[in-house]
Amino acid sequence: MRLVKAKLLNYRSIIDTELKIQEDITCLVGMTGSGKTSVLELLSKIDDSKAFIADDLPVKSDIVDQFQKDEISADKIKHLIATFRVEEIDYKHLPNEFGNLTQITFTRFFDGGWDIDLEWTGEPGSPKGLDVEPEIVRVEQTLTELDAHMNAARNNASITLQDKAAYDAERKYLVEDMKVNPDEIGVMVANLKNVLLFVRQDEQLRTQSDKTIAELESAVSDVESKLQDSRKSLVYESLPKPEYIPNLP
Repeated sequence: MRLVKAKLLNYRSIIDTELKIQEDITCLVGMTGSGKTSVLELLSKIDDSKAFIADDLPVKSDIVDQFQKDEISADKIKHLIATFRVEEIDYKHLPNEFGNLTQITFTRFFDGGWDIDLEWTGEPGSPKGLDVEPEIVRVEQTLTELDAHMNAARNNASITLQDKAAYDAERKYLVEDMKVNPDEIGVMVANLKNVLLFVRQDEQLRTQSDKTIAELESAVSDVESKLQDSRKSLVYESLPKPEYIPNLP
């Protein structure tokens, strides 16, 4: 995994600087006090065990002024945005669920928090061991309620037999998929969204089923959030953690 560029922000003497990493060797050249050490120290804080302190903030900057006036919180102050290119050798170390992960953008915040944006080609799998059982139970319960609305709507002739058959087929596929492939959460979510899309298209059914639809949407949102957090955590564990050594032997 290769660091290809880094945006350095609001750290000591650095207000806003972009560092482009060369393929072989990157050499930092500058006068004493120009910020070379700060660059290396900040890059080492990709490791979230290394915290920030108040003295890390620049003496004068718009961000510091806003922070002191409580106009911006510590979790909004960015210090580092590092972009990594995923190389072929990395696939041996990354979880198989990530398929063709191509680029990782890592952001570190003043409060010690971090975030990751992932880019990949193709559709990644779901991390194994992701606990979505509570959401699956919620989906099954709300689908049962939705079935009742569908049957009532069919009996009242507010939807066609063809539409009812289409819904039944979509629902059957979704439920079977949840039971057969519980680890493929992304597929489950995609199928569930298809069911929701179908229900929203029928005005009569949508009116009767607002609560059910809201519950299904909530379950989808919770699953997607768990899935995203799990993927980020797995990738973060695979990120190289640069170390700044102030005094070489």
